[in-house]
Amino acid sequence: FSKVPGYAPGDQFAIRNRTVDSFGTYLGAADATFELDVLDRAEFDPPVFHRASGSTTAGLQADMTVTGAYAGRSTYVYEIKIDSASSGAQSTFKWRKYLRGRSDGGGPFGSAALPVSLSPTLLDDGTYVQWAAISGHAVNDRWTVIAHAGDAFRWRKDGGDWTTPQSMTSVGLVERDFSNVGTSKTVNVDVRATGEYSGAADATIALEVLPGGATFRWKKHAYMPRAGSLNQTSTAGAYCCGTEDVMLDSLTDAARGVGTWSPEMNMVPEPILLTEGVYVAFVSSSGYTAGDLYYVPVKKTAHHRLSDGVVVAFGADSGYSPNDRWNVSAAAGVYARGPLSGDTELSIMGSGFLPSESLKCRLSDERTLVSSVVDARYVSPNHVVCATPEHPPDTVADPVFVGAGSSAMETKGAYAWSYSVTFSVRMASATTFQWRADPLGETTGSWSGSAAIEVGTLRPLGDSGVFVAFASGETYGVGDEWTFAAYSRDDAINNVELTDIQLGSIRPGVMKHVAVSNDGGVSWSADKHGATRFLYSDIYVSPSGDDVTGDGTSSTPYRTIQRGIHAALSPGEGYVKNATNRDDIVVTPGRYTGAGNTGLFTMGKSVMVRAARSGEVVIDCAVRVAGAAHFGETMASAEGAGKVSLVGVNVENCGM
Repeated sequence: FSKVPGYAPGDQFAIRNRTVDSFGTYLGAADATFELDVLDRAEFDPPVFHRASGSTTAGLQADMTVTGAYAGRSTYVYEIKIDSASSGAQSTFKWRKYLRGRSDGGGPFGSAALPVSLSPTLLDDGTYVQWAAISGHAVNDRWTVIAHAGDAFRWRKDGGDWTTPQSMTSVGLVERDFSNVGTSKTVNVDVRATGEYSGAADATIALEVLPGGATFRWKKHAYMPRAGSLNQTSTAGAYCCGTEDVMLDSLTDAARGVGTWSPEMNMVPEPILLTEGVYVAFVSSSGYTAGDLYYVPVKKTAHHRLSDGVVVAFGADSGYSPNDRWNVSAAAGVYARGPLSGDTELSIMGSGFLPSESLKCRLSDERTLVSSVVDARYVSPNHVVCATPEHPPDTVADPVFVGAGSSAMETKGAYAWSYSVTFSVRMASATTFQWRADPLGETTGSWSGSAAIEVGTLRPLGDSGVFVAFASGETYGVGDEWTFAAYSRDDAINNVELTDIQLGSIRPGVMKHVAVSNDGGVSWSADKHGATRFLYSDIYVSPSGDDVTGDGTSSTPYRTIQRGIHAALSPGEGYVKNATNRDDIVVTPGRYTGAGNTGLFTMGKSVMVRAARSGEVVIDCAVRVAGAAHFGETMASAEGAGKVSLVGVNVENCGM
C-alpha cells in the first residue's frame, strides 16, 4: 500500500499485474503452444521537457539528465518541477511520481524543495537527476521521465525463435523494418520513443530516414501487429495480419484515409513531440541510411496480437517480474475432413460462383507441396461442390539438429520412394550442403556432391520427393548436420505409430487450403477468414484416447470405435458422382471391449475399420453393457445402407 491511512471498511482492490488473458480465433493449421516471457527491463526513457507558460528556458537550462539503476517494481512517471527561480540564484525543484496515465491522481509534489544541482540528486528507488545549469530556469518548468520495470515481454510459438522485445505500455519499443539497409544504428539505443499515447485507437507511427541521414519524416498509420517472420503477402518481414502495409506514396495514403507524411524534421537527441503524447529521440542524430524505416507501435488497448489470430492482454502495463512465463495453448479447428483415400464430397460456401465448365477447386498446402485441381459442380452463386482426390500421407519427419551453427532448416514434400529411409543433411561449407539416404537401421548410403544452399528456395533430395529449405539471415557452419526419417506409404499404412512424424501433429494427415476458380485456374479465390481449409486425415482410435477431448487425429485420437463412426462422413448429397464419402478408421493396437466397441451402429455410413498393425487389434465382446448389441448384430441392423468393414482386426466372443 502506498499510504497507510485513508482506507474504509469494504474497500476492494483487484491485483492485476500477475494476470494474462488470451483470446481470439486461432487460424493455425495445427495445434500450437505460445510462450510468453517477461524481460528484465529496468531503464529510464529520455526526459521530456515541458516549458512553463511564458518561459523562454532553453539550452543548458533545459538539459536535465537521469542516471542511476532503477530499483522500482513497476513503471512510474517521475515529474520534476522548478519551484523557485531567481536571476543568478540557484533554482530549486520539487518532484512526484505516479503510474502511467494517472497524472490526475498523482498527488501533490513533495513538500521539501531541493536545489537544482550539477551533481546527481537522489529521488527514490535508485533514480537520480542532475542539470547542465543550476540557474536561469522559470518557475513551473517541468520534466517528465518514465522509469520502466516489468513492462516488456517476448513470445514464441512451439519452441521456435523468440520475437524481439515488445512493450506492454501505450508507447512501444521502436522496431526496424526488415528491409532496412543500414546496420550501424540500434533501435531503442540510437533511436528511442517515449511518452503516454492519448489517441483513440491503436496505431503505428512510421519514421522514414530522408537523404543525408540526419533528417526524417513521420506519419501515423493503421496499427500493424508484429507477428513473426511473414508479412501479409507471405514474404519475409516484420509484420503481418494487418489491413495494410506502409505505403510511401502520401497521395495514395490520403486517398485511403491512412495519413500523410509530415514535413522534413531534424534528428536531435532531445525528445520531439510527434502526435498525441508520443515523442521520439535520436540519441545518435546523424549517420542513418536514407530510406530506412522505423516503427513505434502505440496502443489505446492492452491487446497484443501474436500470430494466427491469437491475442493476449496483460492485466496491467507494468509490475511483472523478469522471467515470469505463461503458456497459451491454441487448438486448430477442423472445418472439414475426409480420408486420405479421397472421394469426399466437399462443399465450399462463398459468393460470386458462376455456372461454367471452367469451375475448378484447388487443394494445396505448403508442407507436402502437393497441389490438386479438380472439376467443381455449380450449385448456386454461393455454393459449389467438388470431390477430393486421393492424397499421399505426410510421412516426412522434422529434422533433428547436431552442430554449433544455426538449426533453422525445414523439411517439405511428399516422400515417393517405396522403402523407408533416414536422411542425413550436412554442411560441407558455410554455403553448401551434402545429403545421403540410408535404409532404416542401416548406414549403407553415400554422400551426394556439394550443392549450394540457395537460401529461401527448396532444395530437392534427389527424386525422393523430399525438399529441404535453409532460412535466410542464419549462419551455418561446416559439420552442422540434420537427420530425419521418411516412411514409405506401405510402412505408414501398416504401422501408423510412427511417433517421430506424428507426435503433437496431425501427420500423416495434411491440412489443405481450398480455393475456387471461375475461369479454369487463371485466378483463384482468397481465404479471408482462415476457414477455407480441408483436413486430409483418417479417423484414429486408441485405448489411450478420449471421446470427449479427442478430435480423431493421430495426435489426439478417440477412445472408442463407435465415436469414430459417429465422426465419420455421412453419405453425400449426390452432387458429384464419384464422391462416395466412404471413411477410414485406424485403430491402434489393443483390446477393445465394452460400450462403444462391441455395440456398434453404422449410422447409415460406409466405414472401413483398419488395424494400425494387422493382427494386433482385438474386438472382444466378452465384456459388454446390458442391452447393448453384439458387434455381429450390427451387421444385420436396419439402419439403411450403412456398412462397417474390418481389415486386420480380430473379433472374439462376439457370436460371429
